[in-house]
Amino acid sequence: MNYDFGDYSEDVNRFLYKYKVPESTIEGLRNWVMYGTPTGEFLSAVLDDKLTDAVCRADKNNLSALKAIVLFIYNCLPAGCKNRKTWRGLSEDE
Repeated sequence: MNYDFGDYSEDVNRFLYKYKVPESTIEGLRNWVMYGTPTGEFLSAVLDDKLTDAVCRADKNNLSALKAIVLFIYNCLPAGCKNRKTWRGLSEDE
């Protein structure tokens, strides 16, 4: 399945699938980026840069994909989407 991340869709889908990020996590990130939809506890901890909380809240699949998720957020997301305190989603640019 390909997820809509606006202009970033092709790169995002290629990156996330390459590193086997769980589909539920991709969907949570997409909804976060596009609309500011609140995420679950694991993604909230990742977006808040709380490593211990993220590791403790991750299931087996997210734990194995944690590095890829963090690299994706750091390298691929627009600055306004990288932190829950400063979110400015892509849909606000329209």
